[in-house]
Amino acid sequence: MPYLDNNAMEKIAARVLRAYWKLPMAKETPWYVDPDLLLSELLGLSIQFRHLSNDGLTLGMTSYAPVDIALPDCAPGEVVCLDGKTVLIEKDLEQPDSVVGRRNFTVMHEGCHHILNMLYPGACSGGEKDRRIIKYRLSKPRSSIGSEEWQADALTSCVLMSADLLRKNMRLVGLPEHLDYLNPVWRKQSYEQFVSLSELMGVSKQALSYRMKKLRLLGEDQRENPNGILDVWRY
Repeated sequence: MPYLDNNAMEKIAARVLRAYWKLPMAKETPWYVDPDLLLSELLGLSIQFRHLSNDGLTLGMTSYAPVDIALPDCAPGEVVCLDGKTVLIEKDLEQPDSVVGRRNFTVMHEGCHHILNMLYPGACSGGEKDRRIIKYRLSKPRSSIGSEEWQADALTSCVLMSADLLRKNMRLVGLPEHLDYLNPVWRKQSYEQFVSLSELMGVSKQALSYRMKKLRLLGEDQRENPNGILDVWRY
């Protein structure tokens, strides 16, 4: 896989979104990029929900070429065929009480693997490695930073939260063009608007905060330490 920086990811996402917004069903929700619709109608991928690991940390799985695999919920001797056009998503993410943002990000992440493979055929995995299974884990080692997984994560963020769509939705929920800091205690109204924005776009608050900071739409995220702003006055 060639080195793709953030600017390259933005350009790839723009190409994907230009095609996505031409889909008739996409026009029904102009505030939201539906990952299921994008994968099925634009990429021609099938989405299936299965239990993918015994520890529950494997959220998604796909391959670029046919390969048979055994999953934890398979009967003895049963295998699941990954045909190169199928993505598997952890079944727990299908449940009504699951985290919608994590579900959507995982589905789009698997789709982004295929987008990158279509743009750079053979670069993602060559030779015998074409049959390997690509697993998206909730807990990733530091060595994965800068790898295919980082690239898929980065492209997912750009697709689900494009700069133009994000700015439009910020105005829609009443947020200013830039937030100096996000604080659930001392800036309760803007924080509630931020939560509404994450729900509107179907993304997690963590992913939204990270994306807003990268686009310089958010200064400091104080959700984990809302009273930290007072520390400067204690000395």
